[in-house]
Amino acid sequence: MMGNVRAYRLSTTFLKDFSAVLINPRGHGQSTGQYIPEKVLEEVLKIIAIKNKENLPIIGSGHSGGGAVALMAAQRTKMEKVILFSPILDSVKSLKYMYDINSIHEFWQMLDNPEKKHSILKSPEWLSPNTWQKYHLKEKLSYAINRKNYRIPHVGQFLENCFIPGFQVHNEFLSTKPLDIFLPKEDLWFPMEITENLASQHPFAQVYHVAEAKDHFFKGNWSAIWKQVFCSTILT
Repeated sequence: MMGNVRAYRLSTTFLKDFSAVLINPRGHGQSTGQYIPEKVLEEVLKIIAIKNKENLPIIGSGHSGGGAVALMAAQRTKMEKVILFSPILDSVKSLKYMYDINSIHEFWQMLDNPEKKHSILKSPEWLSPNTWQKYHLKEKLSYAINRKNYRIPHVGQFLENCFIPGFQVHNEFLSTKPLDIFLPKEDLWFPMEITENLASQHPFAQVYHVAEAKDHFFKGNWSAIWKQVFCSTILT
């Protein structure tokens, strides 16, 4: 859920007839502040209003948790299309899935492995609001993280903002059209079956499986992926 838009390697080769606005929300890249999904949505809408005073057609795009924000934004402003990459459509289900398939260590590594100090984090039990309050986890996880690509001023607050009770955007997914979804060969962060099942219920959704994308983050393959995006969806 954290990162830097520079990692997506959007080449100017594909932008001859387009203008791109790349947004690092709070806590991502060099953006400061605490990540709060609702505030990120409001800030994205403000940026769209500032950057698109001519009311030009908009194509929204988002990766991972940013896909959820793109879907929510599409409910509030007109978009010609929304393009999603490995979207996380339910934040709590995402982490429960990671526990189920034993990939949760990837998430905790980004937060300096707090589960080593707090055993309650070794199971998904903490995702219950009652358990979260009972163990005073927000207060116990009050440390900060400052990395090159992301920064979190208060880990406990970040977890509460994103997962207690969390967000779900199934309705937004089904009501956004048209919708293009790019999925990797394997996703250890969110069950692709959920995304594919929702897409099968959506008459204007198209799913693309990208063989070159090995994981949730599409690492090292963004140039090829953007070429496919522009050839398959934007320029058609």
